[in-house]
Amino acid sequence: MAAGGGATIMGLNENDPMADFAFARPDGEVGAHAIMGDGTIRWIPAKIDPKVFLAMATRAGGEQLPANLDQLCRRSS
Repeated sequence: MAAGGGATIMGLNENDPMADFAFARPDGEVGAHAIMGDGTIRWIPAKIDPKVFLAMATRAGGEQLPANLDQLCRRSS
C-alpha cells in the first residue's frame, strides 16, 4: 500500500504499518480503504496483524496470508 499526493509515494512503517493510513469511519470502526491489484476496494481494519498487513503490501509475492483474509478485509461497496 502506498499513499500518494501529487508526485509523492510513501512506504509503510514496519513497526506500525497502519499509522499513516488509519482513520475512523462514521460508524467508529478504525482502518483504511485499499485498492487491490484486482481493482477491488477493501476495508482493512486497524486491528489487523501488522505482519499480515505488510505481507499484503509487498511486491515480492509468496507470503502466506490467512485463509480468512476475505473476512478480515472485506470488499467495500
